[in-house]
Amino acid sequence: MIAPKFSRAELRRRLKAADLAIQSQEGTLSASERLACRQWRSLPENEQTFREMAALLRAAKKLPRSHRKSRAPRRLLRDSIALKAVAGIAGVGILCGLLAFPPTVGSQQQLVNQSTQWHADSLDDGSGVFLGPGTALNFQVNDDERKVAFKHGQALFKVKKDAKPFVVRAGDISVVAVGTEFAVKLLDGPPEVTVKEGTVRVEPGRGQGQPIYVNKGEQLTIAEGTRLAVRKVNVDDQLQWTEGLWNFNGKTVAQVVAELNRHNFVQIDIDETVLPADTVIYGTVKLDDPITFVQSLALERKLIIDRRQPNVLLVTAAKAHAQ
Repeated sequence: MIAPKFSRAELRRRLKAADLAIQSQEGTLSASERLACRQWRSLPENEQTFREMAALLRAAKKLPRSHRKSRAPRRLLRDSIALKAVAGIAGVGILCGLLAFPPTVGSQQQLVNQSTQWHADSLDDGSGVFLGPGTALNFQVNDDERKVAFKHGQALFKVKKDAKPFVVRAGDISVVAVGTEFAVKLLDGPPEVTVKEGTVRVEPGRGQGQPIYVNKGEQLTIAEGTRLAVRKVNVDDQLQWTEGLWNFNGKTVAQVVAELNRHNFVQIDIDETVLPADTVIYGTVKLDDPITFVQSLALERKLIIDRRQPNVLLVTAAKAHAQ
């Protein structure tokens, strides 16, 4: 049999289809990998090749018993059959040819921000990113996509237009964009996506619903067990953190203190007997300036600041301080 002539890109695509078909049938794909697989299969040509590989692997299960007793493990047998189908020829020699063209990784990049840092950076594809405190991510470019593995924190992405989709995976969700500007937040709560320019497609985790499109000026929070709904927001307010500011109007004392403590080495400790944690307060604060916030709060509430503990701002009453 004469092997059809495929380009390297086509060989890589067929090999990827074979590998995904094997892992899908064996149930070894993680939740995030299943999401990536569904996204990859959304292209008609990828779906067609995936179905061909899956059909071939199902046929492998029906091989005569004599073949199943081969010295080669069953997984290796399936791989061999799938690889033959990739190039359309028989013989083990095709394996060497395929391994000569593995999926190409153009670049890999790791960015980690300390808990008290805000800074702008550039990704290897020319996209921009602004990292909030305590943010960690990995960025990778390959033949099919530009991929961000978002581990923790807050980041604003300004995506450079390219034919390859720009995919951010944060927790159980994937955010897909091509040439847009959006922020991702993954802290102690559920993932949150805010779009400043353009449109992104958010793909929730398995069993959490269909993909959702989020447009300019909208925000989506993916919370398990809640109805997914896009809401209109004031993007400037939502992204104030990129300027080191936070408008905390309507927040409680506990919420503001927790946010400031997350960003700073100097920690705030408020005596709840003089100022309950659920007290609602209003104002704007510099996220890297807990001292000014505490001074303003103490002045307004006629309280004092006890700094006898290193790196701790204790807000209490004058009488308690005297004791």
